[in-house]
Amino acid sequence: MRTANRALESIPAAAVILAAAAGCGAPKPVLFYVPPTVQIDTSSHSARRTANITSRSRNFWEAMSSLDTGYVYRQQATNEQRDFAKALALVMLGKHDDAALAFDALRASTTDSTVAVASRVLMTAMLQHEDNWKLLAELDSMARRGGKADSADKAGVETWATAFRQVPARQMTFPAQPIALPLSLSSSGVPMIEVTINGKRHNFWLDTGSSMSIVSSDVAAELGMKPLTRDTLEVATTTGRVQAQPAAIDRIQFGAID
Repeated sequence: MRTANRALESIPAAAVILAAAAGCGAPKPVLFYVPPTVQIDTSSHSARRTANITSRSRNFWEAMSSLDTGYVYRQQATNEQRDFAKALALVMLGKHDDAALAFDALRASTTDSTVAVASRVLMTAMLQHEDNWKLLAELDSMARRGGKADSADKAGVETWATAFRQVPARQMTFPAQPIALPLSLSSSGVPMIEVTINGKRHNFWLDTGSSMSIVSSDVAAELGMKPLTRDTLEVATTTGRVQAQPAAIDRIQFGAID
């Protein structure tokens, strides 16, 4: 595709005369709207369509970590790996329910232990994204009935789901127009954003990869937040694991995002 980028060549003569006249007397603003000239180059279209796509991934799991789901169609892969790639493609398409079902079926049938673990992790991530805490809690109950209670991960999403199973699904509203939220830096250089929780403003560290909001115990007491259970669980952070109790926030706002 070639786009003309020399707009002056497309300005008609009448417009040039108008611009010259505008220079006489008091200066006046003149606005020109010049539609772009677009030409479609079809000479190499067929060549581009049939050209081979080369993956830069060196192996299957490197491809999956790069969301290169087409790797399984260009390189050697097992049927289980192809099914995993298809399920991951459903995640990328926003079909979270279908992806959860696909990962669940794969983790139950696969003989590849790595595929099984990865499928379970992504399945629980999809259920958490959809606030399906009840089903996640049932998965934790099945693990306990299977004799895995002693090895239950206190930071695992299934463990947290037991506390959140009665919490209603989140409801979010977004403004019709784009908004700008100011950021500030903490003394350690971590970006912070102003958040309104239950009507009270606080500055919070911003972590776009976090699946939960972590509130200190003194702030939780100030906001009147009550633990959902007496059990003390854990939150996995970049600096290690932190003990925490599950609680629900009634309302949280980021500017006009509610």
